[in-house]
Amino acid sequence: IYDEEINMFKYCVTAGVAFLTASAMCLPGGYLTDWIGRRWGLLLLNLSFAVGWLLIALFPLSLITLYIGRGISGMGLGLATSVGATYTAEIASDSLRSMLVMFIPVMLSFGLILVYLWAFLYQNSWTEVSYFAFGLSMISVLLGMLLPESPLWLLNRGRAEEALQALQRLRGASSPEQVSKELDSFSSKVKDKRQTVSWFSIFNHLKRPQAYKPLLIMNVY
Repeated sequence: IYDEEINMFKYCVTAGVAFLTASAMCLPGGYLTDWIGRRWGLLLLNLSFAVGWLLIALFPLSLITLYIGRGISGMGLGLATSVGATYTAEIASDSLRSMLVMFIPVMLSFGLILVYLWAFLYQNSWTEVSYFAFGLSMISVLLGMLLPESPLWLLNRGRAEEALQALQRLRGASSPEQVSKELDSFSSKVKDKRQTVSWFSIFNHLKRPQAYKPLLIMNVY
């Protein structure tokens, strides 16, 4: 019975360590992506997934490495909850923004189902599952390298010329004049944000029912 309890504890730690590190990364993840940029944040989270799964694949019999691999993957999951939605909201046009942001949890769930399906097909060895997840993560890294940086983030850093080029790429515009009006609106948003955002203003927003009620509901469920 004692051995069974130890094994059950190991199973629980293996399953839960990723969610612990994910929770720990949610708050600093936002500050990190503000510092390094949205694009590099996306690359970092996919690299976290890749490194975590690769460790599990290379050392399948090491319990400590399994914990470390799961923990690193969890850090990527924590980053994904912030940087993915932030990048999508900042680059999407007004007509597509809501749909694309709502599509993020759908794709996260699809990815989980895909890995679980692969695990069902290879129940006797998690090495194949780990390599499969590592491959998906590396594909995301390579595709992420093709993404332009968020124009809003660039404007917030005073890099207006790079913001214009990034917006042209995102909108498929052949000349700067085609996106100049949208870039001006982005510039206004950045100026308004600098004037209004502070810890005091954030706290005041959280006191509003439309802010704290959804937050309470999400935490309860």
